[in-house]
Amino acid sequence: MTVDVPTVSGSSAPDWLRRIAPDTEMGHLVLAHDWAATSLGDAQTWSTALRAAVTTCLTSRFPVLVVWGPDLVKIYNDAYRPILGSEKHPAALGAPAEQIWGEIWHQIGPLFGQVMHTGEPTFDERELLVMERNGFVEHAWFTWSYSPLVDDDGSIGGVLDIAYEVTDEVLARRRLQSLTELSRSLYGAEHIAELCATATATLSQHSEDITDVDLYLVFDGQLALTASTRRGTAPVPDELLEQVAREGEPLVLGAAMHAAAPAERVVLPIGGSTGEPVAVMAVGLDPHLAYDTAYEEYLGLVASTLSAAIDSAYRHSTELGEYRRISETLQGAMLLPVSDLPTVAARYLAAEGRLAVGGDWYDVIELDDGRRGLVVGDCVGHGLQAAAAMSQLRSAARAMLLEGRSPGEVLAGLDPLALSLPDAYIATHDR
Repeated sequence: MTVDVPTVSGSSAPDWLRRIAPDTEMGHLVLAHDWAATSLGDAQTWSTALRAAVTTCLTSRFPVLVVWGPDLVKIYNDAYRPILGSEKHPAALGAPAEQIWGEIWHQIGPLFGQVMHTGEPTFDERELLVMERNGFVEHAWFTWSYSPLVDDDGSIGGVLDIAYEVTDEVLARRRLQSLTELSRSLYGAEHIAELCATATATLSQHSEDITDVDLYLVFDGQLALTASTRRGTAPVPDELLEQVAREGEPLVLGAAMHAAAPAERVVLPIGGSTGEPVAVMAVGLDPHLAYDTAYEEYLGLVASTLSAAIDSAYRHSTELGEYRRISETLQGAMLLPVSDLPTVAARYLAAEGRLAVGGDWYDVIELDDGRRGLVVGDCVGHGLQAAAAMSQLRSAARAMLLEGRSPGEVLAGLDPLALSLPDAYIATHDR
């Protein structure tokens, strides 16, 4: 909001006020105000105590408000001015506090009354005030103290309000907590559908900033609603969801014309490792907060966290499928079917239930004169490389036994082979 600062002539304000008024917006407005039209009377007649309080207020760079007299008439400085938002300034200057802060008077009025009647100061830290200062019902948090101002006759003439808005601090703390819990809940997630359900459930526990979530996964160019916490409100139209999936750019819905105002919903692309969206997230926003840069950055971090988790889960699923394919191929190459060797049995034990690669094995080989050789392999390590190394050792042992070598000769022959294989430098065998 732009305020036209009036030009003040030298005779329009008393000398004491002109000496202390800064060359700022509030300094000019205080000088130009018709104080005689208020219950305070002409500024030339103000008591020494009121003059001192106004001096402290106007020369401070901290947000300071002075209220004086039975009506608690307001005088404030430049640092306090943003607290009034776009709609209460400059009308608040010289007006009774209750008239300006009617929507929160049930909270702050008794505190003013306490100070005026008892002289006891107050202190409130990070308190929520539901204000109407920017054209909507707004949640804002403040730390403030009310102190008595003693008039020349010893009575309590007014209240000094030292206030600081901590809305940004409160929002940053709670958003950091939600991001931390989201990351923790998704750590190690391997199944896409379960990951989506976990993500929306976790975000629903922090519904102050994200009131509801629809999470869509992209399959073959199509969007599939995978998890949702939305209740009683219409979903975002398909064409808008598809636009975000296609263009990869966030879309803000229901945004007001000016920055200090809420939006209704935001649709965000969830990018994958290739840069193409793998999911789309539609979130409902807090109607009591302006959709500002900090809000936008928070949602971007939520999207990034989901992107990393979904990408990891997709990669795990792909790798697991590839490992299974390799495992089955390797198994076929390593072990001959039992039916092809009537008196020979071989068995392979997987190291992990979900992967068939790695682990231990034993081989029973029929030799001459009715003898049989038993080879037991201990696969130190898991995965394709370890299993491949053990396959080579197994094949060599089988060949040497069929050549008629003794068990001692077989073991002696396996040692240099094991040393020559990169993944068999630690291997044990028995006979």
